[in-house]
Order: sequence, then C-alpha cells, then structure tokens
Amino acid sequence: MVQTIFVSNLSPEVGEKEIQELFNQYGEVHSLDLVSHRKTGESRGICFVKMNPDDADAVIKALNGKAFRGRNLQVRLVEEEDRKDTAQTE
Repeated sequence: MVQTIFVSNLSPEVGEKEIQELFNQYGEVHSLDLVSHRKTGESRGICFVKMNPDDADAVIKALNGKAFRGRNLQVRLVEEEDRKDTAQTE
C-alpha cells in the first residue's frame, strides 16, 4: 500500500530529479508527478509523491515548513480536493 503526498510551494526551477533526491532521503519514492501548465510547460510549483505510509509520515514530519531552494515547502497527505483543484486550473 502506498500513500500520496501533496507538495506545494515548490520553486519553479525545481525539477523531478531534485525532488526525487530530496524525498529518497526518507524512503523509497514509488512515483512522482510534478505538475506543469499544459500550454507553457512551466512548473506550477506542486507535485504528488507516492511512498509507503511510514516513509510518507517521516517525509511530512521532516519537510513540512522547511526551506528548500528559497521557499518553505508545504507537505501533507493528499486530499481529494487537491486533485480536483489541479484538474480545474489547468
């Protein structure tokens, strides 16, 4: 079983590889989806990361509110509204 983590307030310059490396410090990343604008391809500053529940808890405790590339990350378990909001604003 995996849990999905919602990460927001990412710097637009941050790429998937950098996020993967950061999250791998706390456990195995099963998948990562960095959300970008359909038309421009620019990062929207949010991503979804799937990890084992214990690893997800560790990541949330370690990274929520922490500075990364000049921004304080918001890291929490995904809620249904997160997916709906992402789909509606593209």
